[in-house]
Amino acid sequence: RLFVKVDVTVRAFRARDLPKMDKVGSCDPYVKVTVGGESSYSRVLFNTLNPDFGGEEVEVGMQSMADTLTVAVWDFDELKVLDSQTRKVSVYRQDQIVGVAKVASLKELIEKGELGRQTYNLYDEEGQVIEGNKHVHRRRGEKAPLARIDLAFTVVPKHLREDA
Repeated sequence: RLFVKVDVTVRAFRARDLPKMDKVGSCDPYVKVTVGGESSYSRVLFNTLNPDFGGEEVEVGMQSMADTLTVAVWDFDELKVLDSQTRKVSVYRQDQIVGVAKVASLKELIEKGELGRQTYNLYDEEGQVIEGNKHVHRRRGEKAPLARIDLAFTVVPKHLREDA
């Protein structure tokens, strides 16, 4: 079988009702797109449970039909530790996964060439849909909203791609 290498562009628009991830009751979300072993990232939006990525494009290359496409929202966490003896500050990253969007298969993306903007629920590592902020005041019996993200996808064969 012949397979043309392609670029997958994921446009991240906005996420809604993310769960609190920090002690201060917020989240510092970014989007991580992984195909095969290659990952690309959006910018981090600080202190928000409802980030608007504004259609930011995150691009990765696809080498094989066997590659798995994963789109996940992560919480950026940086821990700064001061060594009292040397007076040096060490910085440690402790990012946490917020949730994963279950998107179309790579085969479907290639067949269609693109998938317009759609809303995807976010799922935890056990495959359970993630509820958003449970502590917002709501009417009795009303469930917490589900964490979700709006995404669009484009697949372009590399030999057709124009370089800027």
